[in-house]
Amino acid sequence: MSGHLGQESLLVFYKAELSWVQFSLSYSYVISQRLCFLENCIALYADDCKSSRIINSASDQNMFQEDLDNLHRWSLRNFMDFNVKKCKIMRITKKKQPFFSNCFLDNSVLEEVNEFRDLGITTDQHLRWNLQIDKVTVAKANRMLGLIKRTCRDFDDRKTLRTLYCALVRSNLQHCSVIWSPYTRKGIEKLEKVQKRATKFILRTDDCYADRLKK
Repeated sequence: MSGHLGQESLLVFYKAELSWVQFSLSYSYVISQRLCFLENCIALYADDCKSSRIINSASDQNMFQEDLDNLHRWSLRNFMDFNVKKCKIMRITKKKQPFFSNCFLDNSVLEEVNEFRDLGITTDQHLRWNLQIDKVTVAKANRMLGLIKRTCRDFDDRKTLRTLYCALVRSNLQHCSVIWSPYTRKGIEKLEKVQKRATKFILRTDDCYADRLKK
């Protein structure tokens, strides 16, 4: 998303539902060919649609609302409905006093959220990945590691345990990590804690962490 730090961006997440029988024709292709009337940024994936616009004044807000109205009219023309209950709006800004105004879709006020999960990745209104690391990645990896430790307590085959770790635990730590990979020491340590516990269990040794990694 383009824009200076002093600007405010509105990002709306839509969930579209087909109101006709699905044919073999690509739904995403149909949408991409027919949303050319919008002037703002549109991102499409499967049946998900995201729209954004930089808001600096009331006129910008009115233009954004016009975009939403155009989307609604487009859906009516093409016999498709947006699931308004699943449509969310999130403001991405560093302004101390951002411009607030309700946004409507099909005469319904869109719910405003401070965080949103999209394609398995959770981010917040400041574009930080703390929620992704804490609530999704580390939490899920720890649950899977706990499962392995409970079910393989008396199992001492390192190769098999390592395979289980890579398949069930490390895969969670690496999922989409190119996007949310932490750069702070605190975030890195949270991920390292999982691997420290795993290497200690797999190798059944009290060697220091650096030595365990070499094995």
